[in-house]
Amino acid sequence: MKQKFYFMLVAAAALFTACSSNDLSESPTTAPQLDDSAVNFSAYVNRGVTRAGTAGTLTNEVLQNAQVGFGVFAYYSDSESYSETSKPNFMYNQNVAYNGTQWTYSPLKYWPNEYGKNATSEGQDRLTFFAYAPYVNVNPSTGRVGKEDNPTSGIVGMTSNTASGDPYIKYYADMNPDKRVDLCWGVAKEDFTATVDEEAINEVAAGEPYIDVVKPTTGSLINFDFKHALAAVNVQIDTDIDFERVNGQDDPANAANVDAFTRIWVRSITFEGFTDKGRLNLNSRATAGEGPQWFDLTNDSPVASGCVTIYDGRTDGKEGRENAIAKKETPATLNCKIVQNNPYDKDALDAALVVVSTDPGTQAPTGVTKDLVNLFEAQNLTDPIYVIPTDEELNVTIVYDVETYDPNLATFLSDGAVRGSSVQNTIEKKITFENGTISKLEAGKVYTINLHLGLTSVKFDASVTDWPETMGTDIDLPYNYDPNDPSHFYTEEEAAEYNSQLPDAVEVGDEKPHYSETEINAHNATLDIWDETTIRQDAVFAFNSYVTGNPASTWGTGTVRVVGQADGKTTVEVLTNSNYPEQVGQQYVVNAANLTGGASFELYSTENVATGISVDVFEVYSFDAYMDADPTTLYHGTVKVIAQTATTTTVEVVTNDVAGFVGHQYVVNAVDLTDGNTFALFELNGDATGLSVKNVASLSRYSVTEIEDHNDTLDIWDATTPRTITGDPSDYYTQEEADAYNATLPGAVQPGDRKPNS
Repeated sequence: MKQKFYFMLVAAAALFTACSSNDLSESPTTAPQLDDSAVNFSAYVNRGVTRAGTAGTLTNEVLQNAQVGFGVFAYYSDSESYSETSKPNFMYNQNVAYNGTQWTYSPLKYWPNEYGKNATSEGQDRLTFFAYAPYVNVNPSTGRVGKEDNPTSGIVGMTSNTASGDPYIKYYADMNPDKRVDLCWGVAKEDFTATVDEEAINEVAAGEPYIDVVKPTTGSLINFDFKHALAAVNVQIDTDIDFERVNGQDDPANAANVDAFTRIWVRSITFEGFTDKGRLNLNSRATAGEGPQWFDLTNDSPVASGCVTIYDGRTDGKEGRENAIAKKETPATLNCKIVQNNPYDKDALDAALVVVSTDPGTQAPTGVTKDLVNLFEAQNLTDPIYVIPTDEELNVTIVYDVETYDPNLATFLSDGAVRGSSVQNTIEKKITFENGTISKLEAGKVYTINLHLGLTSVKFDASVTDWPETMGTDIDLPYNYDPNDPSHFYTEEEAAEYNSQLPDAVEVGDEKPHYSETEINAHNATLDIWDETTIRQDAVFAFNSYVTGNPASTWGTGTVRVVGQADGKTTVEVLTNSNYPEQVGQQYVVNAANLTGGASFELYSTENVATGISVDVFEVYSFDAYMDADPTTLYHGTVKVIAQTATTTTVEVVTNDVAGFVGHQYVVNAVDLTDGNTFALFELNGDATGLSVKNVASLSRYSVTEIEDHNDTLDIWDATTPRTITGDPSDYYTQEEADAYNATLPGAVQPGDRKPNS
C-alpha cells in the first residue's frame, strides 16, 4: 500500500482578527480617573488573546469583563534603580478590572511624591510595573493557584511575593483547543515620559517595560499594550487516496474516500520545535523584533525545544512509539473521530465495518477520511492550540494504523479479536514555509498544518489468451511512493553526508534504499539478540537473605534459579534454603535485569508486592575437585564468589558431593575463574589444602563465544540493504525454504512471505 504524507504550513501575521473594538487606550490619556494622585491604569489587547484561567479568545471586550482583567507587579525602589534584588513591595498580582468606564483596583495606591518643587528629598522615587493577562488568583506567599481550582493547564502559578527580581508566570499548554489559555505580557503602549519641574525624565519607549518610572503629570495612565507570548498552531488531517493527476500534479480534490472496510486510526503525533511547559519572564521587550522570554520550569536556562507527544489513549500494548508504556499514556486529546478508543461492533461486521461509540453524546469514530478535520478535540476545524515557541525547527512525526477488516485472514486488527490486516506507519516531516525556509514558530502568529496521509490502493490486472496458448497473468504492484519524486534520489549534500560514514558508497542521483525504518525495526524486533549482560535462562545464583532494613537478621542462605526476564525485571525460583526448606519452588521478582554478583536486591511476590526480604546475590560456579595426590578421584559441587582482591578470589562452597564442606571458604590465587582452567585451593590463612579444582564454569551468563556464534547466524537488515519489487515467484519463500529458515529462528517467516533481499 502506498503511504504518502505531506504538510501544508500557513503563517498569519497575528493570532486572530476577531478583535474589532477599542478600550480606554484609544481615549485621551487625560480621561477621568478615580484620583489624580493615584496610580491609574489603562490596557489594550493587541488583536486577540485568551481569558483568565479559562479557554477562549481574549479580545478587548473580554479583557474588560469584570471577571477577567489583568494582574500587575509593582516595585518601589526609592531613589535607586530597579535591580535583581528588588521585590514586589508596592503591588503583587494586583487585579485590575474594568468597571464599565475605567480600570479600577483595590486598595488604591498613590504615587510617591518626594521629588519636585515642594519636596525635601533630592532623590527621585521610582516605581517599576510589570503586567500579564488574563488575571488569576494565587496564594501570595507561594505563588500557587488555589487548591479549589487545581489547574492542569494555562496559568498554574507565578513567583511569590517574597521573590526578588523579575516576576515569572508558570504556564502549561493544553492540547485541547477548547481548553486553550492564551497568555500575554504588558509593555508600554506608547512613549511614556514623566515631567518634573518642566524637565522630561525617565522616558519609556513604546514596546518597553515600565521600569524606573517617576511620578508623571496629573491624569497620566500606565497604559499597557498586551502582547502575545504564545504561538497558535492549527492542525488538520485528511487522507489523499488514488489521486487523479492534473497537469502532472496531485489534485486533492480528486482523492477517493477510504474503503468502507478500512479505517485509518491515529496512534500518536509528536511535535518538535515547541514545548508545552515553561516560565514567562514579564520583563520582556516587544521592540526591535524582540519577543517574550521563556525559561525552563526549574532553572534559569532559556526554554529548550520540547518533544510534545499526544497519544490516542489506548492501552493495548501497541502505543505507536518505541518504549511507550501503556499505563503512562497521557489522556487522549486527539479528535475522537480519528482514534480507536471504541470497540468494533462484531455483530455488524458481515455487512460492513461499523464502529460504535462508548459515549452516546459523541459521533461514532470514522477514522481519517478525505474530509479535513481538526486533529484535536476542537469545536471548529480551524481552532488552534496555544504553545510555547522555541528557537528550534518545527518537526512532526505521526504514527497511524491502516486497518482493513477481512474475515479470510488469520491475523487480527489491533483489538486482537476481529480478523483483518493492521499496518502501523510512522512518518516524520520537517516543516518548511512556502518560500522553502525552515520554520521556527514565533509568538503572536497562527500556523496551519495540513496533514495529508497519502494512500494508493493495490490494483490487479489479468488477461487470458485463446487455447492452446499458455495462460499469462500480469500483476502490477505499484511502489509505495512516486518513483519520479526527486527526494528519492541522493542529492550532492545527501551523498556527501552518507559517504562520510561509508566512503564511496553512493553517488549523486543514486536511488535511495527502499526499506522503510518501520520494516527494518519490525524485522529486527523478531530477532533474539544476545549480549554479554544477558542472564542465561536457568542461571543459578547463591544468596544470603535478611529482613529488609536489618542486615543482621537472616532468612536463610541457599540458591535461586533464573526462570524469566521481562520489562527490566528478573523472576527467580528458590532451589535451596538453609532455614526454610518449604520455600523451595517459590518464585519471586527482582526489580533488576542484571543480577550483578555481590549486589543487594529486594524480593517481591509475583504480584509485585514487597515481601520485606532482601538478598545479597553471588555468582555461582560449578567445579570438579580432586586431591593433589590423586587426580583421578573427583567430587563435584558449586561455589560462590564472596570477595576479591587485586590477585585473589575468595569462594564459599554452596553444594558438595562430600558432606561437611558446605559453607567452607577457600582462597584461589586468581581473579578470573576462566572456564576449563585448574586452580589450587588455599585456606583463608594461606595454608595449602592439598585440593585443586578444575573445569570451573560460570552458571550465570552466556560466554562471549556463544554470543558471537549466535549473532553470526542472524540475518540483520539495515537501511543500506537494497530491495527490488518484482513479480518473480523466486522472491517468495516456498514451504521448504520457510522450514529451513525457521529451523534457526522459529516462527520467523511463513510460506509466501517475500524474502528479505527481494
